[in-house]
Amino acid sequence: MIRLLRRLSSPRQGEFWRSRRGVSTIEFAMIAPVILVLLFGSFTVFGMARDSYRAESATFTVADIVSRRNDVSKAFLDTTYAMFVRMLPATNTGVKFRVSSILMTKNGPKVDWTYPISPMTALTDAAIPTTKLPIVAINDSLVLVETQVGYTPLTGLLGLAKGYHSHIAANRPRTTAAIDAGDVKKK
Repeated sequence: MIRLLRRLSSPRQGEFWRSRRGVSTIEFAMIAPVILVLLFGSFTVFGMARDSYRAESATFTVADIVSRRNDVSKAFLDTTYAMFVRMLPATNTGVKFRVSSILMTKNGPKVDWTYPISPMTALTDAAIPTTKLPIVAINDSLVLVETQVGYTPLTGLLGLAKGYHSHIAANRPRTTAAIDAGDVKKK
């Protein structure tokens, strides 16, 4: 330590300040944290986008399968829910799921039947997401599948917290004007 102080106070002190030894180590120490934050951030964002895509694809698949039926039952809808969960990433948490049939009337859309999986509740006429529904003729119906899948980001470095991927799919029944509810509770 004393030797270093003597070197700094000596007439040759300019030599110490002009020395290039250790510059790359200091540059690495300054750049490495930025590179690590970018790396973990890109993994986190990619993982969230991938999980959202898989949840969206699963939602549209369930809506398509239900829309191809003439009637549904609780057993069939339970099976589609199980299929939906299997299509999700293994990291999913807090899955919410609801399948409903919406009948278009002169006074607006009305819920014909709804099948929620807890913790979701039955869809009401007032809660129909009318802005997200396609335009259909009066007396036609839509199959509405609403899902929420929780996610936990890989890292919180970007300030991301736990959240939900929410998706809605609305399809017209393929072979009938309205899908019969069978043993599903009608509204």
